[in-house]
Amino acid sequence: MNLLLIGSGGREHALAWALSASPMVSKLYCTPGNAGIAQVAECVAIGAMDLDRLVAFAKEKKIDFVVIGPETPLVAGLWDRLEAAGIKALGPSMAGAVLEGSSALMPAASNRSQSPATSGVSGPITTKSIFFSLAKATSRSRSIAPMATHSATCAIPALPGVQ
Repeated sequence: MNLLLIGSGGREHALAWALSASPMVSKLYCTPGNAGIAQVAECVAIGAMDLDRLVAFAKEKKIDFVVIGPETPLVAGLWDRLEAAGIKALGPSMAGAVLEGSSALMPAASNRSQSPATSGVSGPITTKSIFFSLAKATSRSRSIAPMATHSATCAIPALPGVQ
């Protein structure tokens, strides 16, 4: 099986190491990769956000399965593009990635379903703007005002059932 791993961080290094040990894997490519990943996979200089080139590369190399490590290409729709091209991939669709990666949308969806994880929150409010949620950065505030500033500047796709 030909595999393509997207990413260049420590998480992708661990994935590359584990995937390379599988007897099911005949060839492992990683884009863009790093020096550690290069010890167990063939690294290819294609950025994780170069979605068109990633899909073209997967077609050219007859990739059987793609593992997408970073959130940003998922939020940009890489999984959807690979699926449309007939290439199986691990990861959520663009809509799912936006929902999971957003600390503005996920709490709203959880509150609408009365999830116990988000109901009855007290004390200082912890927020993440949609721009920074991909890096998992947070800001603490005693008011809700910073949330309005960040979320008002976001352009996100409409998701069914989430307002």
